[in-house]
Amino acid sequence: MANDLRLNAKKNQKNIIDFHDIEHYALKILVDKKDGKYIPTDVALRYREKFVEIAVDEYQDSNQIQEYILSTVSNGKNMFIT
Repeated sequence: MANDLRLNAKKNQKNIIDFHDIEHYALKILVDKKDGKYIPTDVALRYREKFVEIAVDEYQDSNQIQEYILSTVSNGKNMFIT
């Protein structure tokens, strides 16, 4: 925990983010928590309408956060995984 705080302080000081940060920022943009449930934001719903197809390569290497991001912007029928 202390290492995480030091790392975040250094990243803030240098004004940088890493891949982990990008995932979490994307999730904050795309998902809200209401009444204990996770629901898509207006931004996510707009992307859901925009994307005709979502192709995911190396799906077996994705994590739970990436899964939430993908499922939030997918209409449930347009995600193709390899």
